[in-house]
Amino acid sequence: MLQRMIRAMRLDKKLYRAVAAQKGEMTEAILVILLVALATGIGTGSAGIFSRDFGHGVEGLVSGIISVFVSWVLWSYVTFAVGKYAFEVDTTPGAVMRSIGFAQSPAVLNIFGGLPIIGPWISGIALLWSLVASFVATREVLRLDDTRTLVAVVTGFIVVLMIAVLLYTVFGPAASLFGGIGR
Repeated sequence: MLQRMIRAMRLDKKLYRAVAAQKGEMTEAILVILLVALATGIGTGSAGIFSRDFGHGVEGLVSGIISVFVSWVLWSYVTFAVGKYAFEVDTTPGAVMRSIGFAQSPAVLNIFGGLPIIGPWISGIALLWSLVASFVATREVLRLDDTRTLVAVVTGFIVVLMIAVLLYTVFGPAASLFGGIGR
């Protein structure tokens, strides 16, 4: 699985096509998301601990883990819906979930997100890298041109971002889909 995560981080088109085509790869995609969720939770939680606020550390850990899973599912389904209904692509939600799941591999770097000064930079790089990987994965699974792929990826990301902002506004940082960013 780690070799596949490395291939995903290298933006290997063949990997994304393979995981999209094989239904049995959902377990590995979920394990990738679990690793990313744990890394994000630890990184977010450590930010609270570094600021000597244990309560925010635990809150960040839990919200970081939950946010990764919720974001993955929402983003995958919105991307699927755009591909299926706007561009009439013949695919399944599972194929999109598997490919986008592996595309989140760069986000394991979020484990360093709580480090003072450099943590937010590392998390920002991981986010951009994951976006690029999601673009490649979406292009391969939906077999769209670059423009349509960009529409599908950005639409999914914006929907997840809007939900995160709404949850953040209503419930505070712990409810954000991005694990308490903005503390």
